[in-house]
Order: sequence, then structure tokens, then C-alpha cells
Amino acid sequence: MSIVRLPAIPLIANDPYFSYWCPGDRLTDADTCHWCGEAKPIRGLLTIDGQPHRFLGLGDAPAMQTLRQEVTPTATECVLSAAGVELALRFTGAALPDDLDVLSAPITMVDFALRAVDGKAHECALTLSFSAALCAFGEEPRDMHAISYSLGGKNVAFLGQLTQKPLSHSGDHTTIDWGYLYLMSAAPLRCSQEGLSLCWNGNVAEEAAKIRALVAYDDIASINYFGSLRKAWCFRDGSTIVDWLRIFDARWAEIQQKCRALDKKVLDEAEAIGGADYALIAAAAWRHTFAAHKLIADETGRMVLLSKENDSNGCIGTVDISYPSAPIFLKYCPQLVNALCRGVLKFAEMPVWEEDYAPHDIGRYPYATGQVYAACDRSVSARPNARGGMRQHADHALCRAARHGGRLADPGAPRHAGEMGKIPVRIRRRSRRAAMHGRFCRAPGAQREPGGQGAGGRGLLCPPGGDPGRGCLRLGARNRAFAR
Repeated sequence: MSIVRLPAIPLIANDPYFSYWCPGDRLTDADTCHWCGEAKPIRGLLTIDGQPHRFLGLGDAPAMQTLRQEVTPTATECVLSAAGVELALRFTGAALPDDLDVLSAPITMVDFALRAVDGKAHECALTLSFSAALCAFGEEPRDMHAISYSLGGKNVAFLGQLTQKPLSHSGDHTTIDWGYLYLMSAAPLRCSQEGLSLCWNGNVAEEAAKIRALVAYDDIASINYFGSLRKAWCFRDGSTIVDWLRIFDARWAEIQQKCRALDKKVLDEAEAIGGADYALIAAAAWRHTFAAHKLIADETGRMVLLSKENDSNGCIGTVDISYPSAPIFLKYCPQLVNALCRGVLKFAEMPVWEEDYAPHDIGRYPYATGQVYAACDRSVSARPNARGGMRQHADHALCRAARHGGRLADPGAPRHAGEMGKIPVRIRRRSRRAAMHGRFCRAPGAQREPGGQGAGGRGLLCPPGGDPGRGCLRLGARNRAFAR
């Protein structure tokens, strides 16, 4: 097999909502879109001696010629040329498993280098534009709040909806509809109701002119974690997105060096195992895997890693996603395996979950408030669940591996029913479930979620008007964490 192209090119890939890709073979073949497929234009234009040329996205201007394009685990690099000028472009997502503060920060680094390749000097103007669509879900126009200011010798601009409604929806094929997009650079910035833009101009000769920028997103609140609104792991000490923009700017060279070292390590290991094709798969999977999760701190300060389904039901903390993503964490950061298991085991400990198999998920992103599939469906609890048993054993294996520094423990070693890693867990037998759920599921007007297909086509039973992603279980004082 020889892989000649990737399905999409990652540009910004930090977390499930801050994830934008170019669905073309070259950056000039298509407009960028969100991970779920919704159009979110990011466009780049280079004007050379008065003549515009596209280097990112669609538009009326002719496309620059792509000379080289490479995707590594932490970066996407592209070299393009037009009218005697060469442009090197690099988007870096610092998915560094040995620096989880940097990894969890919703920030992408962007580098430009411009140089003349025909021996002449050229007047150039470079524009990188981010549509206001990055701050909203759907096509309905929104009133935007746009501000720019100077900070420590750098220009900062941010954009967001005038009316903010954090965590106002959940589901699949959805993008964020709250929060603020940030741009920081020494180059001039422009902000308006239409979006944010970096606008640089200058004389380009043989010596490269370099421009850099930071693109970030402040989501205000990231996850509803069983009734507690949590932000990304890097903000657990009270720091803000502006603090982290300044940290990235101050540590730019260090972070870039660490990213390049990680790229070499991962690609060398992958190529030694499976050749060039396997190395490309590893490069494509790296940011994709990390960006499919959100790393937060729970109310006690412990690390929790939560996945989001894409093109399924939008569930959060789904064990079906945990298994294929776990190997990268086991090899490069075993503590993330505990973080990956912590949410589903917390839910399995709650009185509402009385099955002898693991839950499928713990809600619908960004609401980690209880399993979406069949949480109240008595027909599911009445029959055996082979996949559930498989999940239970896999949970044991993952947690035991995390305890042993990423190595799977001796299969013959004794297992303790009350301990999975350092996370307490009890495997309950059936007891009051039918009685409790009977009161709810037979309530007048109860209805099945129309869009909740999965696990055999079962949906979540909810009261009229209920949002299953926000939790619909009303089972008494012991289960207040699931009340809306």
C-alpha cells in the first residue's frame, strides 16, 4: 500500500470544538471546515506587487502553486510560490504529552516566512482571515463583540457573540455557539463583525521576512461535569486565555523545538515499525486523537480526559472511543489512561447505574451528566450485554496498565474487585433499578429521543421537552447530580 493523500489536512486541532481542517488535497482546493463538517472559513491571501494570490481557502484570486506539503504529528507545513515569491506556512498544535498544560491550552501557533526567489525585491501584503462563523453554530447572523488592543508590545484582538450562552447546546454535528476567538501577533490586526484578520505588509527580498501569530479560543466553560462547570486543565489555577497567550509567546522557541523533537521521535519509531505509510498514519492520527478529547480538572483537581463522538451521537466519554485512542496514551503518557477512565468509573459508582457492565458513555458532549443510551430503558437491562462485559474487562486492563507505567500487568496476577488502578469501583448487581426506572419510564407523556440511535437503535426516554444531553433522570434525592 502507498498512501498518496490524506482525507483532510489539519490546521487547528486542539480540542473537539477548536478543530478546523482543510478537506482538500492542497490548502487552496477547499475552504476550511470544522471537524464535524460545518463550513468555518479561514482564508489566506498574499498580494505581490499589487496582484493577489490565494494560499489558503477559496476565492476569486488565483491559487499559489504548492511546492511542498507535509503533515507531522504536531504540525502542518506548506511551501507555496507565485510571482517570484515563496511562502512557507506552518500551523503547530503543541500536542506534547510531557507538558499537559501546554497540550490542554486551546492555542495554535502560526508561522510565515516570505522570501524572493527571482533575485528581485517585491512589495507584499499578507492577510490571514478568520470568519465570525468560528464563534457561532448555524447560519443565522449574530451580533458580534469585536475588540483589539495592545499588550506587552503585541497586538491582541478577540471576537465573540454579544449575547453569551455557555454550554447552551449539545449533540452530534454541532460546533461551539459561545466563547471568544483570539488572535495575537506583532503584525497589525483587524477585527469586525465579519471576523478577525492578521494584516502584514512589507518589502520581501532574498532574506526571509518572518511573521508569527497565535490563534486561541476561550470557551468560558468547557464541560458540565456532573453538575460542575469545568474549564480546560491549563486553567485550573485561575489563569486566563490571555495569560496563556503570553506564555506561548514567551516560550515560542522552546515549544517549537519540543514539537520538532517529538515529531522526529514519533515518525522514526513509526517508520521503523511499518515504513513510510505507517509513519504518515501516525502523523495524521496524533493531533486528531488528542483533539478528539478535552482535558479538564474535576472539582477535586484530578485530571479527567473526555472524548467526543463525531458522526455518531455526539456522546462524551464513550468507551468505544477510549479503546482505539488508549494506545497512544499508554505509550506516551500513561497518566492520561487514568484520566480517560475516571469519568466513566465515576458514573458507574453512582446509585443510578446498577448494571454489572460498564456504561457506554457519560452523556452528550459537552454535558457529562449521565449515559445517553438506554439510561432509562428497562428493555436493555433485561437482557445480557456481551459488549458491556467486554468493556468491563477492557476497563480493568486499561487501569491496570496505567498503574504499571503503561505496561499491561501480568494476566495471572490477582485482581481486586474493589480497585481499578487507584480509582475505586464497585461492580453492582441488579437491585432497585426496575422499580426506580419504572416510576419514570411509565410517566405520562414520556417520549423517546428522536435522534438518539445507537446500540441497537435504542434512544433515551425523556419527559416532553427534555434534552437528553443535559440529563433526564429524576430519581430522587440520591440522584440530584442528574437533575436538570
